[in-house]
Amino acid sequence: MLYRLVYYSRRTRALEVSDLRRLLKTAQSNNALKSITGALYYNDVNFIQILEGGRKEVNEIFTKICRDHRHTDVTLTEFSPITKRDFEAWSMLYLGNENSHLRTLLRYSTGQELNLGEMTSPSILALLLDLKQNVTVAQHKI
Repeated sequence: MLYRLVYYSRRTRALEVSDLRRLLKTAQSNNALKSITGALYYNDVNFIQILEGGRKEVNEIFTKICRDHRHTDVTLTEFSPITKRDFEAWSMLYLGNENSHLRTLLRYSTGQELNLGEMTSPSILALLLDLKQNVTVAQHKI
């Protein structure tokens, strides 16, 4: 059975582009080995991540994420069974803080900035799915 896990967190320190590249490459490699798919959004302050896969594998990755020193205030918003993957083509799709995302982000916020504490898991999923619509394989790299 497939599961989806959705969480958000806040960074503990600013990440350089090289840090993000390393993080993404590691996530893609590890996820591919465990048949995990998903997406990662980072806006220089917050992370949002969706993981899809087997219950045990998703839980193992999330346990590692919770121990990762690069972020704090990890908030789990969903861990539930699903019938299909929404990010089936991606071991980890990266959705960065692009200017082209601004209009989409503002549709999901109550102000000028995205307030994750006010968002539900379905709205977080909808946001990442909306952002995914404008991404090609070549564009998701940082």
